[in-house]
Formats: sequence, structure tokens, C-alpha cells
Amino acid sequence: MASNFRAKFAPPLSDEVWATYFPDAGNGISVTNNTHITWNDPNDANFAVDVNFQKPWIQHLTNMWGVSTNGGVKYYLMDNEHSIWFSTHQDVHPVGPTMQEIYNDIITYGGMVKSVDPHALVMGPEEWGWNGYFWSGYDQQWAGQHNDFNVNDFPDRGTNGGMDYMPWLLNQLHLHDTAAGVRTLDYFTLHCYPQEGNVSGSAVDPATELLRNQTTRQFWDSNYLDPSWINSYIDLIPRMKNWVATYYPGTKIGVTEYNWGAEPSINGATAQADILGIFGRQGLDLATRWTVPAGGTPTYLAIKMYRNYDGGKSTFGDTSVLTTVPNPDDVSAFGAVRSSDGAMTLMVVNKDITNASPFNAAISNFTSTGTAQRWQLTSTSVITALTNLPLTNGILSDTVPSQSITLYVLASMPQSTLVAGPPRTDGNFQFTLHGQSGQTWIVQSSPDLISWQDISTNQLVGTQTNIVVPGGTIRKYYRTRTP
Repeated sequence: MASNFRAKFAPPLSDEVWATYFPDAGNGISVTNNTHITWNDPNDANFAVDVNFQKPWIQHLTNMWGVSTNGGVKYYLMDNEHSIWFSTHQDVHPVGPTMQEIYNDIITYGGMVKSVDPHALVMGPEEWGWNGYFWSGYDQQWAGQHNDFNVNDFPDRGTNGGMDYMPWLLNQLHLHDTAAGVRTLDYFTLHCYPQEGNVSGSAVDPATELLRNQTTRQFWDSNYLDPSWINSYIDLIPRMKNWVATYYPGTKIGVTEYNWGAEPSINGATAQADILGIFGRQGLDLATRWTVPAGGTPTYLAIKMYRNYDGGKSTFGDTSVLTTVPNPDDVSAFGAVRSSDGAMTLMVVNKDITNASPFNAAISNFTSTGTAQRWQLTSTSVITALTNLPLTNGILSDTVPSQSITLYVLASMPQSTLVAGPPRTDGNFQFTLHGQSGQTWIVQSSPDLISWQDISTNQLVGTQTNIVVPGGTIRKYYRTRTP
């Protein structure tokens, strides 16, 4: 049964798909006064439950799949977008929840999860967007009803010390957990969708594409004034980090819903690639996209460029490296070292909607084998392996097509080792140099670990060679370096 079945309350849904499959469902709008129905019986299609009802579900999950540290469910979200329940769930929660209600629920249900699986990770509050970061659901609804958006008049805010909603919630959870000697909330999680123009939709006209290119700044740029109705500096990831550091230190942060639109378009793909790079560079702990893009779309392939670019599950690096560009609205770039093999990975996202972009990337403090693999995604919607690109004097030079994503993979030079050899009777000292076949290594000596002198240059034919140096009464230290 629908909460607002039309025989009792409302006309059919305007959505023809739902009207076909669930014709008895109403749209929640009264036929008599064209207002949202809030006088329905919530028990028509729902029934109230509490933590004692939910606990056996968690126990079922752990019994069936194991606990979180042994293959079971690892993350538990504390519901979803509470502050707009009065709109999205008006049939069961017609009054926006207060700060205190959500705090109590997180303590109650988060604590219950931990009682069943102590190492499970609790995430929340999963707020929908900008107003939800600062205003409780009660105050959002009150402001709309009274056409009063002066925060000093908000009743729920006034009841709770005049604080913004998210800082208040983090602070209260911290106070509770400190007193109780527990951690209820492991991840502080919010949602973020672009509010500018048609960015979140499918539009790919030039104006929208240019706007889509710049709006990813809201995740990191403290100087980016959001041009939508928000009209403020969102600066989301630094803001979240600051709130956590101030009100609940040690809590990780996540963006658990986002979508930058245009999934079937290369412009949506470059936005997605840009966002993933931003998340890594800014140190976001966790992110989940709403929703998974259709397989084979440019946006799906943009994600694959980071997670499985070669079809063999090779990935972008996991340790971020400082990477700067002149104007990230046109070309953005992200670097990271891959811990599994030491490779340097560089993702270059050309967001320019018209022009190819030449670039010179200076690679420093990294020893490479000398060439970079190249993988590229363009509007053809195919990830293509290009010919390798030489690294010349530490510089990668290339030109990337307009609206493209290109990954460069520089293999790291295997490290050399010096191993002392057996004692000699001629007064000399012997050791063995181990390294990559064909690579040239310079052996150096020093009496004090400060001043170093080259003593031999060795190109390995195999993976090792023996080196003999004069002995003597003065202690010396030895090391290797590349030319």
C-alpha cells in the first residue's frame, strides 16, 4: 500500500513510469488545497520500529557474513539526509528533526551497532547539502514556513547555543564519547551536489561544460565563490577537516554522495576524473558516488582510468605527490606513487572544451627507468594504450587532446644494494653490487658521510657484479647512485 494512496488522498503520480507500475500511489499533494499531505495515518503503509527491532538485523548480518574484521559488513550509515525528512518522508516524519533528535539517534543506533560488532565503522550524518550543513531539519522547515532565513530567529538553533548544525553535532558526539570512553562516530560524512545551473544534469552546451569544469573547485578552493543560490565559499573538504579538528579530533571524513552530471559525455568524464584526483590530493578518507555510471560510458571509463586502466587491475598511485598546474579550470593534474611497485603515476585532465594542451611536467625526487607508459581516454569512449613517452632530463613533454584524460606511468628504478664480500688476503676490500641488469651505477666513498667521491662506474650485465677497492687504516663508507 502507498502512504498516500490516491483513493484516499491524492491524484496519480505525474511520473508515468510509477503510474504504470504502482497506479494506486498518489503524489502526496492534496487535491483540495494543493499542499503537502501531512495529516495521513503513518501506519497506512508503515509501522514504527526502534533500536530493539533493528538490532537483530545487525546480528543477522554478522551471523551470516561474519564481523567487520572478518569479511562482514564494514560500514554502517546512520540513515540518510535527515534534515529534509519533512519533505522526502513527509508521510512518516512531517516535522523536520531537531539537532537533539539526530544526536540521540546516532548515539542510540551507532552504539547498538558497536555492541554487536565493536570494530564496525559508523558513518554519519549523511546530510544532503549546504543548508543541511548549518541548519537542522526543524529550522529548514521553519524558515520556509515563515519566510524568515535570519539564523538568529531559528528556534532549534537558539535552543542549542546558536551553533551551526554540523559543528554542534560533532561537538556533542565528542563530549558524549569522551565521557563514556567510546567512539560512536568513525566517519563524518556529507553529500555534495553542484547547485550551479544545469551542471548536475545531462546538459553539455558550452556554457554548462565550462561551468562544470570550474565547479569542482567547491571541494577545495577557499577563494571559489559558488555562483549558485548558495553564493558562498563552500571549500568543502578543508571545511570538514577543520570542523573535525575543532570539534571531534581523530574522526575521518567522507563525501558519500556526489554526481557532476553528463555521464554519457566526455565532459562528465573529465569532471569525474578531476573530482577523484581532488579527493586524493586533499586527503579525503572515503567517497562514494551516486550512482554507478553505466558501463562503457565516458564517466565509467574515467573511474576505470584510476582503478583498472589496463584491464589487469593496475591502479593510480596511493601516496599523493605534490602536483601543480597554472589553471585547473583548463588542465588539472594529479600525481601519486604506487606502493605496490614504486611507480610514479601522473593523471592529466584536459578540461578545455576546444583546444589541445601542450605541457611539460618536471619530475623531481624520483628515479625512473626513463620512459612512461601512456593510457588515454577521449570522446571516443575507449581507453587506449599509446606509445611510451621518454623522460628527458626529468621532463615529460606531451600534448593532450581537448576534453581528455591521460595517465602516465613511470616505473621506478630498482634500488641497488651493496653486500660485503668474503675476506681477502691482499689487503683490499670486496663487495657485491646488486641491481637491475643494464643499469649504470656509480659507487662512491666517504670518510665522514658528508663528502662523497666517485670511485667507479659500473654498468650491470647481469643483476650483480663484484667490486674491489683498496683497503687501508682509514674507515670509509660506500654507497651507490645513478648517473
